[in-house]
Amino acid sequence: TILFFIVARQRWDWPLWKAVPPVVLFFVVDVIFFAANTTKIPDGGWFPLIVGGGICIVMTTWNRGRQIVADDVAEKHITDAALLDEVEQRSPVRIKSPAIYLTSTPGAVPLALLHNMRHNEVLHSPIALLTIVTEPRPWVTLDDRVEFTKVGDGIYRIVAHYGYKQRPSVPQILELCRHGDIDFTGSGTTFFLGPHHAGRD
Repeated sequence: TILFFIVARQRWDWPLWKAVPPVVLFFVVDVIFFAANTTKIPDGGWFPLIVGGGICIVMTTWNRGRQIVADDVAEKHITDAALLDEVEQRSPVRIKSPAIYLTSTPGAVPLALLHNMRHNEVLHSPIALLTIVTEPRPWVTLDDRVEFTKVGDGIYRIVAHYGYKQRPSVPQILELCRHGDIDFTGSGTTFFLGPHHAGRD
């Protein structure tokens, strides 16, 4: 009942006058069923209640922990403009080998790239910052699949859009992003998933 109310308000954008009546109806039914089964609690009904409560605590703790980590990572992100300024100031050694940095936040610079530049004093060239977005619809056409923009200094940003019934394909995304001499589909392309080296294609 609570989840229905959250979905109705946040996902379907229902006004209160439309969302409250069915929620009240469901709540009344829930209360009736719960009251009818309270006599079973002393005879073993307490066990599923404890198990359910424990699972709820674990899930809410996990979700809160993820949010704390996400907030901490977001504070360390910098913008594309700040990245270009830092590249100009540090003048890292540029390796003539394509690299893909995966990031879940469009518009933010991945920490893996910053660590590589600040600690190793090197950057690949060219570089693609890849974000895959799942849209709230089942299908996304190829015409709307990829946004490819140049950030500057051999750095590009790729945002790929997929429907929730589609399976993302990184090779397909990179094939759609081939522009002239910019090619991330070769065997020498290096992928970075997090702070550590993720591997080669």
